[in-house]
Amino acid sequence: MKIKSFRIESVVVALGFVLLGVFIYLGLDSLATRDRIVSVRGLAEREVKANKVIWPVVYKTTGNDLNAIYADINNANKVIAAFLKGNGIEEKEISAGAPRIIDLQAERYADNLNRARYNVTCITTVTTDKIELANQLMLRMGELLKQGIAISANDYDQQVQYEFTKLNEIKPAMIEEATKNARAAAEKFAEDSGSKLGKIKDAQQGQFSIEDRDQYTPGIKNVRIHPDNGYAYVMTNTNKGYSANVMAQLKMSPVRNLDLMAAYTFTASKACNPMGSNQIENTPNNLATVNGYNYAETGNARYIFSPHRVIASASYRVSYARRQMSTLVSLFYEGRKNGSYSYVYSTDMNNDGINQDLLYIPSSKDELLFQDIKDKQGNVTFSAAEQSEAFWAFVNQDPYLSSRKGRYAEQYAAYNPWFNRFDLRLTQEFKVKVGGSVNRLQLNLDIL
Repeated sequence: MKIKSFRIESVVVALGFVLLGVFIYLGLDSLATRDRIVSVRGLAEREVKANKVIWPVVYKTTGNDLNAIYADINNANKVIAAFLKGNGIEEKEISAGAPRIIDLQAERYADNLNRARYNVTCITTVTTDKIELANQLMLRMGELLKQGIAISANDYDQQVQYEFTKLNEIKPAMIEEATKNARAAAEKFAEDSGSKLGKIKDAQQGQFSIEDRDQYTPGIKNVRIHPDNGYAYVMTNTNKGYSANVMAQLKMSPVRNLDLMAAYTFTASKACNPMGSNQIENTPNNLATVNGYNYAETGNARYIFSPHRVIASASYRVSYARRQMSTLVSLFYEGRKNGSYSYVYSTDMNNDGINQDLLYIPSSKDELLFQDIKDKQGNVTFSAAEQSEAFWAFVNQDPYLSSRKGRYAEQYAAYNPWFNRFDLRLTQEFKVKVGGSVNRLQLNLDIL
């Protein structure tokens, strides 16, 4: 009986097991390294000049006769348009809006004393890519005074807008720059970990933003490509802050037809955030802080224009001619602070991205050093000693700054000087009977 040899088959099977082991090893190694990725973000930024300006030319007038007002604004629009066209602005770049009319007599809370009934605002809008020309004409708008046209400027809701509309022209280069910056960061990660960098596995463009470079040069923009999709704001409630209002009033009539009144109001309100905007993303921009808006401390609320307010009035009426006529003499007084403000730096001292950093008031001259200011020829125009003297003279004459030496200023804690207002009114009243009804005719004279 012969026994068959399986040497060849054994070699083949053994070879198969060896190859299987190799493949399993390579597979496990690939499985362990296939997800070894690094996530990086690339940032690109460009400073560009605006290529479009939207300039509202605002003309305001008042009056009691609508026909006369219409003629006035019609003439003003023609004069403004002629001035713009005569100085290089094309007709297609000029548009006149409908006039906005406010009837003060229809306003419930309006003070109509010694005021015209109608308040009219008319806006001529210039939309052009001639940035330099528009800037020059803005400085020359005073020339219209010779023609009886006074242009209003710096209205909150009618600001000049500068825009950059050529994003598509620089977008490819900025994306390329952001990608290179991201790859450089990834290569550094790989080098530090002893690895090799492969191809990009996944990429997201991010978000482009166009913002003013600073608040003083809105015609220059910062274009950035952010590695994320925007900003996140986390806001929580706080038990910091309070609000209090106390009022005392005294009224009396010591003699017939004589009425006297005096009142005092004290208002105090502290808050971490004065909420200077109705948009969350703009709220930090209006918050004056020391360490940044993430570490805001309590300070005076923005609406507290005066913590103390005093009002008083006295009136006396005399009737005669069988009570068909009367004369009323009244005097009104108001005393209060004339608004609050904060002392802040003009630059971003704490590097939080907001130019609203509260000012530090040095405790002595040793804490603040000055340097001579020189002209182009090297001549000293304002010496360090003169600057120091001027600075400390300003601090010492200001009641608030002089009381905060060695400390930071507080938000809305400085107040304008005390304001006194007197209003003397003389009212003459006549009773006129027309038909079966009695009508009253009043003539008022106010002296402020």
